Amino acid sequence: MNKELKDDYISTTRKQIELYTNLKNVITEENRALTANRLGARFNELVKNKEEMLDKLKGYEDRKKEILNGLLTEAGFSGGNHKITDLLERSDKKDAGDVEKVLLELIKAIKEIHAPNSKNAVLIKNCVDYGGFVHRVREKINNKEQTLYTQEGVMKIPAERKTSFDSKI
Repeated sequence: MNKELKDDYISTTRKQIELYTNLKNVITEENRALTANRLGARFNELVKNKEEMLDKLKGYEDRKKEILNGLLTEAGFSGGNHKITDLLERSDKKDAGDVEKVLLELIKAIKEIHAPNSKNAVLIKNCVDYGGFVHRVREKINNKEQTLYTQEGVMKIPAERKTSFDSKI
């Protein structure tokens, strides 16, 4: 295995691990904001920061694919249907061990953010659902028509305009 490419692959993977660790902190803070129902400017800043981190992670992943393709080509693999495990099987045990070790660290970092990120997704969905519910209720309250059901079907007639002052007590 080409030492320079291997070191570049490991270095890029370590950058990913560091970014996933930072992402975990952002996700944790995002969770605190969601559970406390603090969805203001700070929450928007967290979401923006998270999106930027995800873009960087994609860049690192693209770079790793380029390096992996170079390593696969150097090892004599042709075509695009090969995986890193194919490369590791053909590589020196020390080189394969180094790459495998850093990949296991990456998998661990990804697994650590999976649960809190899934929880945040549920909280955000609930928040959006609640917002939709409130919007529909307000729409119904502000609707100035009443529905009258007749034998012919549904017919809408304008409701009397009532204000809170017109109501009987």
